[in-house]
Amino acid sequence: MPTNFGLKVKVELARRNMNMTELAKLLEISRPYLSDIIYGRRIAAEQKERIKKVLDIKEED
Repeated sequence: MPTNFGLKVKVELARRNMNMTELAKLLEISRPYLSDIIYGRRIAAEQKERIKKVLDIKEED
């Protein structure tokens, strides 16, 4: 199950009609690495900040 952050990312991706593969390419990271971030298997604070910036997500994490 996605973390709260992951749920926000998924909602924003759906709103933008994007998928995780497209976001991973935009961030220049692998799709599995992005999935690990969304599902809380990796902390990846720097990447989370990049995701927030790209998707304009407001969240205290």
